[in-house]
Amino acid sequence: MSAEKLREQAAARDHEISQYRALEHVLEEPAPRPAIALLGACVDAGELDAAFELFEELRASGRIRVQAGALVPLLRGCAVHNDVRRARTLLELASSLGVEVRSAAVREFARHGNSEMVSMAAAMHRSAV
Repeated sequence: MSAEKLREQAAARDHEISQYRALEHVLEEPAPRPAIALLGACVDAGELDAAFELFEELRASGRIRVQAGALVPLLRGCAVHNDVRRARTLLELASSLGVEVRSAAVREFARHGNSEMVSMAAAMHRSAV
């Protein structure tokens, strides 16, 4: 991907984040769908660190709850970037909170991951059967 395309994606992500933050001030309840979309936008732009930072910020402030929908973009990002450590941390977090993400994790790891991620997906699938 060209440097210009990456800059465009980063600018679009920054714009979406600023729009979300402006929207938050108007809403009384957290708006999970825009937040989840932003996590996905960060991942799609190749900004896995930014996605995790945003997730932690939203989680700490109570503006997003840990649910499968919020974890799927992060799991996809882990698979794409072959970040097994973060993937395992997310799976442990989900498990500790009773959030079921096994099917989504298997799908994302098998679709986007390297051999280690695919092996992890296969082991998860076998343990569910």
